Amino acid sequence: MVSQAHDPNASSGPQRIAAEATGPALPAKFEVTQLSCFIGARRVLRDLSLSIPARRVTALIGASGGGKSTFLRVLNRTHDAAEPLRLTGTVTLDGEDIHRPDVDVQRLRRRVAMVFSQPYTFDTTVFENLVYGLRAAGVRDRATLEDRAETALRRCDLGALLDDKLGAAARSLPLGLQQRLSIARALAVGPEVLLLDDPTGSLDPATTGAIEALMSALRAQLTVVFVTHSLQQAARVSQHLAYFDEGALIEAGDTRVLFTRPKERQTLLYLTGRSA
Repeated sequence: MVSQAHDPNASSGPQRIAAEATGPALPAKFEVTQLSCFIGARRVLRDLSLSIPARRVTALIGASGGGKSTFLRVLNRTHDAAEPLRLTGTVTLDGEDIHRPDVDVQRLRRRVAMVFSQPYTFDTTVFENLVYGLRAAGVRDRATLEDRAETALRRCDLGALLDDKLGAAARSLPLGLQQRLSIARALAVGPEVLLLDDPTGSLDPATTGAIEALMSALRAQLTVVFVTHSLQQAARVSQHLAYFDEGALIEAGDTRVLFTRPKERQTLLYLTGRSA
C-alpha cells in the first residue's frame, strides 16, 4: 500500500484527539501472532498480528463486518460458546497461550471480562446481577459479596443504587443504567482486562460520556479493549488504535500518530471518510 501523510484540510475526521500521549512503551498484555479465524470455509480474520499494551485503552475501528467483534471474542474465548471457530496462529495473555488444551476457560473469562453492545442483565435483582460472576467463581460469603458489589458500583459511579435499588429488578432500570450495571458486574470479579463491544452504540450522550470517563479511569488498574464505530470516541478515549477491514488488520499504533500521520493510504481514506 502507498503511504501518505494526513491531509490537514480534511474536515470529516474527529474533532478532537485525546490530549494525553501514550508515554513510555508498556509490556504487551496480549500478543497476537498470525491469527486467522474460519467459520466453516469462510475466513473472518486474516493472518492478524497485534500487540495490545497493558494499562492502555485500545480502540478497534473499521466498517461493520470487518472482524472487530470476532477478534474481541477470541481474546476471552467467548467464541467457544457460540458458532465454533477454527483458529490458526497464537494468542497469548501475559506470555501464555490462551488456546492450550489445559487452559481453565472460566478462569480466563474472569481475568478477561467482556461486555456486549446491548445491555445483558439477568431476570433477577440488581444485587444478584452484580454477584453472578462471583457466585459462579465459588464465592459464598455474604459480606464478601456485598463488599465486592459495592466496590463495583462505586467504580462505575453507581453508588446511588446502594440506597434502595439493590433489591430492584435489574431489567426495570433504564437502558443506560443496565449497561453500566453490566460493566459493574464484569468488574466485580476483578478482571485484568475489560473487553467492550461497542458499549455505547445504543445509548444517550450522557450515559456515553459516563462510560467513556469510566474507561479512561480504569486504565490505571487494567487493560481496556473496545470496539467503536465512532472515530470521535476512539480519539477521545483511546491511547492505542487498531484499524480492521474485511478481516485484516490494516494498521495499529499510537492513537495520536494514526489520526495525524497514518502510514497506510487505506487508513487515511477511512479516517477522513473518503473512498478509494
